[in-house]
Amino acid sequence: LFQSGVYYDTFDRWPMGQRFAHVQTWYRQALKEGFGHKKAGFKIAPGDLAVYCFAGGSGHITAVVAVDKDGDRFNTIGGNEGNRVKFGLRNRAEPKLAGFIRLHDYKGEPPSFGMGLIYNTDIATTDVGGTR
Repeated sequence: LFQSGVYYDTFDRWPMGQRFAHVQTWYRQALKEGFGHKKAGFKIAPGDLAVYCFAGGSGHITAVVAVDKDGDRFNTIGGNEGNRVKFGLRNRAEPKLAGFIRLHDYKGEPPSFGMGLIYNTDIATTDVGGTR
């Protein structure tokens, strides 16, 4: 899992104290331990991990980098998206979005740097580079 590896490389430890091989396993454990949140009613903040669950038990996790003022749309950066690191614009209404994992102790209003979306026209490229 790309995001798990990024966390390990940054903090020299696995998120939640263990390495997860499957997105849905990580999300279920996060829900049990209070790190996971269903998408409905959750106040998204930069640094949260958006969790997508697919049929057959697979899934995808991408990191939230910015949130719109209503909290319904958000920018993400994730790996292994078309075999690259990709910057994206996402929506809470996406059917496969299950919820979020919050590994940081953030509470309250999102910091101002994370408010407001970034659109493709605001950046030179959305393709950051290959992941392999």
